[in-house]
Amino acid sequence: MKITTLRIWIGVSIAWPFLCLLIFNRWFFLSPLGLIITFVLPVAGWAFWWKFYRDEEQQLAINDKLNVEKGIGFLTNLKKRLFN
Repeated sequence: MKITTLRIWIGVSIAWPFLCLLIFNRWFFLSPLGLIITFVLPVAGWAFWWKFYRDEEQQLAINDKLNVEKGIGFLTNLKKRLFN
């Protein structure tokens, strides 16, 4: 499984409110700046991904599926991804 921009944005979107509550104090999470960062940045990130990276990552997924169907082993695939 590749770490793609979508997976990074999903992680950031899910983790950010909890990080605000745990690392910062509740005031920051409820402040106007905190609300903008919490809700606007993840939405902007998703929109950015949708505009620029969606087709590229769908093509990667299609290529991965074709490689699996051709019988290229998991470890060989992993080695290619890590060291190329």
